Parts: sequence; structure tokens; C-alpha cells
Amino acid sequence: CPPKQGPLCQGIAHGDVVTCPLHNWNISLRSGNALGSDEGCVPTIPLKVDAGRIYLKRSAVLAPRVVEVQAA
Repeated sequence: CPPKQGPLCQGIAHGDVVTCPLHNWNISLRSGNALGSDEGCVPTIPLKVDAGRIYLKRSAVLAPRVVEVQAA
């Protein structure tokens, strides 16, 4: 979470909000913004749900591939 990088993966999700287990901050799962009187944000990753599978946008989670071209 924004104040001290609390582990949001260990927080409680309710609706489209997750609550930080360390600070009780509520963070929007859609925007990454803190809700209520708290201020701050966390990065979000675009995703798609299709037939029960979750697909993450590749460019958001992996570094771009660098292709080296050999000189002839």
C-alpha cells in the first residue's frame, strides 16, 4: 500500500476494493487509488477475464524483449 508498501496480496478483497492488512487503507482494484481520506495510489495491471481465465496485459508485467541484430 502507499504508506509503507504493505502486502496488498494478503489483504481482504471486497467488491472492487482491497484493504491493506497493515494499515487498513482501502485501495480501488480498478484505479489503484486510495479511497476515503487516505491519499496515494498503487500501480494497476490491465486484465481481461474470458471463460473463467484471467489474462494479464503482457507489456504491463514483463519487460519488453530486446532483439539483438547480428551484423553481416
